[in-house]
Amino acid sequence: MKKIIFVALFSLISFSLCAQNKKVDNVLKQWVACFNKQDYQKAYDLYAPFYKDKVSLDSFTKNMKMVYGMMMGEINEIKFISFNGQYYKFILYAKSNQIEADVTLIVDNEYKFRYFNFDGIGGRGNPPPVGGNLRTTGR
Repeated sequence: MKKIIFVALFSLISFSLCAQNKKVDNVLKQWVACFNKQDYQKAYDLYAPFYKDKVSLDSFTKNMKMVYGMMMGEINEIKFISFNGQYYKFILYAKSNQIEADVTLIVDNEYKFRYFNFDGIGGRGNPPPVGGNLRTTGR
């Protein structure tokens, strides 16, 4: 009986984590679509009020334009790396997978970005242009 309860509980937890990851994947895909179109207003709309209280649309747009230049254009692939209970880690690939960005993000209960940080941008091709502070967090 204990074994059945354990298996059922484990399955329920696994299913809820999978469903949560799908929602995070979907909001990240929406963000990438906005980024690729350079529609920074729509991308900004995907952030939580907590973030917006700390980062203005003008500041956000300035940073995203810098990131777009460093990525040398559109993001064409997203790779999930890890989830530690709070932080999600992804790699975003651009320019035929020659440029990659390591990102860390947190989403709130409504699947809005509370924290979204570019930890590093680099790759195997020519290095991207050097930029300033890439932190787009609400801290």
